Amino acid sequence: MVLVSDYSLAYETSKDNIFNVSQFTEVYSFIAGIYCIFVVVVSFVAAFLCLKIAQRFLDQILDSILHSSMSLFDITPSGRTLSRVSPALDTDSY
Repeated sequence: MVLVSDYSLAYETSKDNIFNVSQFTEVYSFIAGIYCIFVVVVSFVAAFLCLKIAQRFLDQILDSILHSSMSLFDITPSGRTLSRVSPALDTDSY
């Protein structure tokens, strides 16, 4: 995107070319619009992927806790089990 805008600026401001303000504005408006669309799409894709990763991580933690032996729950208090899961979710969510 930067390369296209630099090329357009160099072309419009060259000595051989007559400077046309309306064409200059149209080109930069088009470049800015494409860039905004690109940023929005990348943001949504990143948010979607982060949510999927967090969901998979939580599913794996819950699966490992629910499929563990009953002796784990006899020995380990429920507060300790929750305190192990909670910090892991806090650090991996960002």
